[in-house]
Amino acid sequence: MCPKCRGYLGVDNKVIFCIKTKGWEGGLLMLTPELGDYTSLHHPSFSFKENDDFDFYCPICGYDLSVDGEKRLAKVILKEDNDKEYYVIFSKIKGEQCTYKVANQKVEGKFGKDADKHINVLNLSAFK
Repeated sequence: MCPKCRGYLGVDNKVIFCIKTKGWEGGLLMLTPELGDYTSLHHPSFSFKENDDFDFYCPICGYDLSVDGEKRLAKVILKEDNDKEYYVIFSKIKGEQCTYKVANQKVEGKFGKDADKHINVLNLSAFK
């Protein structure tokens, strides 16, 4: 879910984002909701290079999903079947596999080969 409008971003087992990068108008990107799976789907005309840095926005309200104070990371809310909510924080850099599951100012799980890269810059006090 979007942290601002709380709109559901998932459709047919994909999470949908609006993305933009420097010098490009932007488009839609779909990611798998499974933490640690970095499969993506986008229009074939998009050409991305490794290490491209993207801005992620809610496709419903346009909210910038960047983590405050750390512009290389984005955040959404994961609501599990038992109604427990977590923040999912992930890298906005193409090719970087880095995802965190955060609740109550604590990292509950980290995923991806680059997961240790940003762990020390996370200001966990923002994720209650």
